[in-house]
Amino acid sequence: MVHCPRCGGPALLAVEVAPAGSAVLCAACDLDHPTGGPVVVWFAVHGRINTPAQMDELAGLLRPWVEDVSPPSVDSAALQATVDAWAASVDSSAPAPAEAGQPAATGAGLMCDFCEAAVPRWAYRADETAASVPAGDWFACDGCRPYVDARAWTGLADVVGDDRTESWVAFEGAAPRAARPWPPRPQIYRWP
Repeated sequence: MVHCPRCGGPALLAVEVAPAGSAVLCAACDLDHPTGGPVVVWFAVHGRINTPAQMDELAGLLRPWVEDVSPPSVDSAALQATVDAWAASVDSSAPAPAEAGQPAATGAGLMCDFCEAAVPRWAYRADETAASVPAGDWFACDGCRPYVDARAWTGLADVVGDDRTESWVAFEGAAPRAARPWPPRPQIYRWP
């Protein structure tokens, strides 16, 4: 049995509202709550769910309460502004040199894997059957993406210089999946 953390009495119900949190509805504490009160009254009148119609009626009362006690959603516009500010602060004019004899590191997502100068906005996953392609994602900036999508490797080499690494040559031979935005957009899951 779940108890109310405020008064210690028995709770009517508890719901998980976040990965590490829960909310408890208490008949004593939530009777005057604007969205919890109707649920308390419903339980006082009906006692328990006996029919599908009662389940639908209760669900209609629970949705506003769950939205009320859920943590606020992430403001995706503010999150994107933060990511854009960070990306602008990255000094892309001086990429870290690769160690002697080693291909440039891929999959870090901090710079375009093709021009090695711009902040990536797109990620590609190469076909896993191509054993010569390094594991992980390949990242492309807005300037390189049209060439990668069109698989126009000569045109891309003309634009960024013909400094193709062994990994890039291996990626050319693989079948990449469609580009997806990078960094990934957050997904907000709400109940129900």
